[in-house]
Amino acid sequence: MKKVGIVYSGDRAGWISVDQINDDLISSYRNCFEKIIFYNYFSDNDPINCLKLARRICKAKIDRLIFVSIDPHPFFLLRIIFKICPEFKPIIYIHLYGRFIQRAEKWAKLNEFLIGKKVGFICSSLAHKRFVDFFLNSGCSNFVCPSPVNTKMFSASYETRELTRKRLDIKKDDFVIIYAGRISLQKNCILLCREVFKYAKRYKKKIKIILAGVFDDHGVEVFNKYTEEGFFYANWIDFLKTNKLEDNILYVGLKKTFELVQLFNASDCYISLSTYHLDNFGIAPLQALCTGLPAILSHWGGHSSYDDEYCRLIDVSLKNNGIEINTNDFFRKLNWIMDNNPGLVGRKKISQRFSFNYSLMKTSERISVIQAMEAYPFKGFNKKIYDYISEQKKTFSYPLEKTVYYKAFKNFIK
Repeated sequence: MKKVGIVYSGDRAGWISVDQINDDLISSYRNCFEKIIFYNYFSDNDPINCLKLARRICKAKIDRLIFVSIDPHPFFLLRIIFKICPEFKPIIYIHLYGRFIQRAEKWAKLNEFLIGKKVGFICSSLAHKRFVDFFLNSGCSNFVCPSPVNTKMFSASYETRELTRKRLDIKKDDFVIIYAGRISLQKNCILLCREVFKYAKRYKKKIKIILAGVFDDHGVEVFNKYTEEGFFYANWIDFLKTNKLEDNILYVGLKKTFELVQLFNASDCYISLSTYHLDNFGIAPLQALCTGLPAILSHWGGHSSYDDEYCRLIDVSLKNNGIEINTNDFFRKLNWIMDNNPGLVGRKKISQRFSFNYSLMKTSERISVIQAMEAYPFKGFNKKIYDYISEQKKTFSYPLEKTVYYKAFKNFIK
């Protein structure tokens, strides 16, 4: 029987989706192993507690050490472990969802002490795996295990739909689009609203939009573009007033899980035009699909995993001057969804399809397969990660085609 150590962060990340992924991943691992020791790695800025934790891990004589989060980054803890216990034998697995590329320097530093050790990375989608593979030497172990959804909570319910629409005063002939997540520059929420209402005006459709989430001031960090506090919110208010859309868009703020389930059931389509550089999976669209809600998503990052009759992907291009979303393709996909409403029976089928593939139990099965394959000795991160680090320290240059950024993120849209 394998003795497994799981390193997690007991601190809440501040993003509901990330916290939910952490919790659901841990639940999936509980289904795989009888003997698990949990290690709370709550800070990488506390050397004394890191040392204490490293000593506990070394003394436990575990067979597997699994990081279910990369925040705090594994580098600090692993460096201490291999300093005090150079012959540390367990196979190391690291789930990479989240801010992988933002921590490029720390990943590169793992080459100092992990080369030759058995290490397996676990990505949340095929696009994410291609992206990470770009920075790895050949022969490294890199697996795919999508993050799970608690399908007991996220499911289709006609009764929930009717009650929520009545509470929100949504008319029977209103077509309701919902977006849930961070509301920021790279999430393209203003573009979403502008194109939806352009479509509604052209084709005389009654459409309302629900936005669930919080505004943030993230710019486009990979292009060295930063925004001041309140920048995006100010742009959002200007957009609403200029286009007189205050009555057509319902902003509901950050919602708890049960409230999101209600809103997903009450809506008719989930849409995200995000080109966020950390979208290696996309948990909110998946949660919506598990409630049976049809979706239209940008063909970017982890969204490609959900390609389905009722999850339409919009063409995205990486051009020399930036990222471009094909808005004509968006119109076509939105038109198809509006003309092919799945109805109650259809939504149940959508829910069943996605719930089957992304449940906690299905994730446990995938984890078991990965653990049975084990991992190869780590060959290290390659020269491209050092080139990327160097590139990010300079003023970003165009055309993009000549950058490491361009070659790496091409993997997000294959």
